[in-house]
Amino acid sequence: MKSFAIALSFVVVLLFQHCDSPKSLPGVVLRGSYNCKSGEVQITYSQKPLNRQAYVSLDDAENVLEQAGLVSPYTFDNFKKAVVDNCTPEQSNNIYPNDLVYRPNENPAIVIPIQGGLLGVLTTTGNASVVVNGISAGSGATLASGTTIETSDKVGATIRLGRLGSLCIAPNTKVVLEFDAQPNTKSKVKLNLLRGCGILRVGRDTIGEVYTSKGVAAQMGPMVGGSSDVCFQPGSAGPVVNQGAAVDSGAGASAVDCGAAGAAAMPPGGIRLPRIWPRRHRQRISITELQPNNGSVNITGRSETSLDPGKKTQYLKERGIEGCKQTSDNYVKCPNGKAYFLSPK
Repeated sequence: MKSFAIALSFVVVLLFQHCDSPKSLPGVVLRGSYNCKSGEVQITYSQKPLNRQAYVSLDDAENVLEQAGLVSPYTFDNFKKAVVDNCTPEQSNNIYPNDLVYRPNENPAIVIPIQGGLLGVLTTTGNASVVVNGISAGSGATLASGTTIETSDKVGATIRLGRLGSLCIAPNTKVVLEFDAQPNTKSKVKLNLLRGCGILRVGRDTIGEVYTSKGVAAQMGPMVGGSSDVCFQPGSAGPVVNQGAAVDSGAGASAVDCGAAGAAAMPPGGIRLPRIWPRRHRQRISITELQPNNGSVNITGRSETSLDPGKKTQYLKERGIEGCKQTSDNYVKCPNGKAYFLSPK
């Protein structure tokens, strides 16, 4: 009986110590860094195979960050701001008011500053070239509104437009892409499909329209966003809309771009964005640590976890990270020199 009491006391002590010890953050799924001066991103570790580890910008790395579960199309712009917030004004290249636009010529590495305006970021199948405004261009090119893009056989392309959405283009396709980022519900993306197939996806607060020579082929309202799968060939009776034809044609730089697997079943009005639960509910959230480091920002992406969206600082405190201040729905800054971006799934 005495030995049983001793054993029971030992178990109680262990349980007490376990309850008092800080919990740990979820496991790491991706490590990388952001160069505050050049805007380049390096991925040094990922649980999933990567085609490359160097990216010319955060926009260029968006697809990898989405695959790792760190961001969604609806939180990516906030993620970019969170990363740049960890650069000092002297270090930062001030990417928001002074964007760069790609001007293809004899030296494809040259970029020319332009004043303001959202730019699309191009990715192509296997980093192959496509024709942009009559000149060859490849992955990493940034495209202004009004750009004409033409793909060849077996080469698809994806253009990412930040919070506005994205466009996946199938091989043997020619389009003119126009877009305009405005506050509230005034943003707009217009796709003129001259021939071939494309999948246009727009986010909340953005109007999406797809045109062919026959007129309007698809429209998406600004309240819920959505996606439209459209194919058209000159001389045909009309476009094929939301029948999965663009998916079947290989739209996008890769099979995972633009949510292509689900686009075939997309209704004409698009799809609803993920539901935002009231604060009393727990939610699946991914956590990314951001830490300044000599002119760069270390990025440590962790696997998703379940927590109450209204208790982000409490969640960190339970893991020994105290004194944090939540400055937005997704962003928390802490005295330990790190910041945390929490993206709902």
